[in-house]
Amino acid sequence: SFPTRRSSDLKKKELINKSKEVGESSNNPKTLSSFLKNSRFNIFLENRNIKNLIELIEPIKKEDILLDTIYNISYNYSFKVSKLIPNILRFIRLDIKKDSNITNFLNTKDFIELESNTKKTYFKVFSNLLVFIIRLYLIDNNLYTSNNKDLVNNEVDFSTSLNLNIKDLLDLIDTYNNLEDNKEDILYKIEVKIVYIYIDLLKIPITFTTLKEFTLFRNPTIIFFILNSLNPITLIFKEERDISKLASIIIYNTRLYTIGFLSLVEDLNQETNLEKLYYSISNNYLKSNSKNYFGEIINIRSYTLKISKEEASKNRPILELDINRVLVYNKEYSINILGLLFKDLIYKLKDILFRKLINLEINTLPSINLSIIKDNPLVNNLDYYLLDNPDLEGYKDYLV
Repeated sequence: SFPTRRSSDLKKKELINKSKEVGESSNNPKTLSSFLKNSRFNIFLENRNIKNLIELIEPIKKEDILLDTIYNISYNYSFKVSKLIPNILRFIRLDIKKDSNITNFLNTKDFIELESNTKKTYFKVFSNLLVFIIRLYLIDNNLYTSNNKDLVNNEVDFSTSLNLNIKDLLDLIDTYNNLEDNKEDILYKIEVKIVYIYIDLLKIPITFTTLKEFTLFRNPTIIFFILNSLNPITLIFKEERDISKLASIIIYNTRLYTIGFLSLVEDLNQETNLEKLYYSISNNYLKSNSKNYFGEIINIRSYTLKISKEEASKNRPILELDINRVLVYNKEYSINILGLLFKDLIYKLKDILFRKLINLEINTLPSINLSIIKDNPLVNNLDYYLLDNPDLEGYKDYLV
């Protein structure tokens, strides 16, 4: 029998998709994007079943009470830590935003508390990272079945401390889920273990030990980052601007949980020199030259931001760089500074309107109770005027 038009179209579509996938995971320099040439993420995907890998970051199933509990506790704890940011002195908030140890006197960017909706987006990602790490542990210890067992057993680095803290966390979660009330004490212990796990991840080194393999891909957080850089439907890498945003989210949360760690240390020993401890962590683990996932992801963000800026065009004159920066026709602006500008502009426009155009002092105007004004959308009188509304009778001298 002859192939139908539908089967022919499906075959063509399959070949196109396959060529895209090969193009993104090939070693041929001609087929690689500049991002992949720089990051080499395509090397990690070579000779692997990408669909199987994506299973490691799949959404939590409703029946998986263990992972669901871990996710929710981690997510809620992020909000608790975020409330500590206003208590941090300015020089620490400025330092924690620095990507390198080189002092920049012009750098006034501050580590700030995020807006409510942004918090939700950011904190979900880091909670998913924790779930991913727990999945790897469960697979490695034969507690979960997975098609990625060989990868997890042989090609992912876990420190002894990380393994011990995860084991303790799982025991605590089991106790927590079996309690009906009085969970506060056990909840605090769980939060402590979660913070310790994040610090353990930060301390896993990325070192140059061999030329036989690209050892960057043994780091579990880097693997998580690579998998989340892929479109789960097309299985090809997302655009550079999306990867840059993901990097910003990981960077922000890492800094946030460093603050959480300092808070826990203070709870356990109030005599601890927090400033000295902070600088020790910052200088070793929170800079672009740090030999860990954080240093690598900072450099990835810098490179993807550069690509995103270069790709900004007349068709896309406005490009969001992160939560506080936008690129408008290749010029960078701060959202916070623009907010102050527009606030000042609105005030000045009000002043011009009332004092210079209608000769009224703003503070002499009556307060209009909008809740008692009833609008009627069904009015069909063409001569009807807003001031004909009886609820506005007392404001006729002020409304135009």
